[in-house]
Amino acid sequence: MKILIYGAGFIGSIFGYFLKTGGNEINILARGKRIEELKGNGIIIYDEIYKKEYQTEIEVVDQLSPEEYYDVVLIIMPRHQTSTILPILAKNTKIPTYVFIGNNVSGSNEYEQVLGKDRILLGFEEPGGYRDNGKVIAALW
Repeated sequence: MKILIYGAGFIGSIFGYFLKTGGNEINILARGKRIEELKGNGIIIYDEIYKKEYQTEIEVVDQLSPEEYYDVVLIIMPRHQTSTILPILAKNTKIPTYVFIGNNVSGSNEYEQVLGKDRILLGFEEPGGYRDNGKVIAALW
């Protein structure tokens, strides 16, 4: 599958790592300092429980163009930021499915109004962790 992960924080990075190492074509959309970290070192995850480090190269993009195709886009960012990217997502009519992953107690009405009910799914992440100097520190299992 060709997948875009919109959000390169610790959860987006964990999803990116496992989806990429699972054989999918992954692009991750990042901004600021995180773009350079990912381009330079790829995704680095340190599993705090098993004291093991995982790393993979990843394709990094800084925007979603209206003409780009992905089988699915995973939006993994805080709820207060998703409203700001909805117009960008709406300009792309080629992507069939957007999955909003996160804690959103207000539901999907805003997403449905902009993208259409048949193009969105809601999900919730499981891993915990944080980013530190370009590395994701996580409790994966």
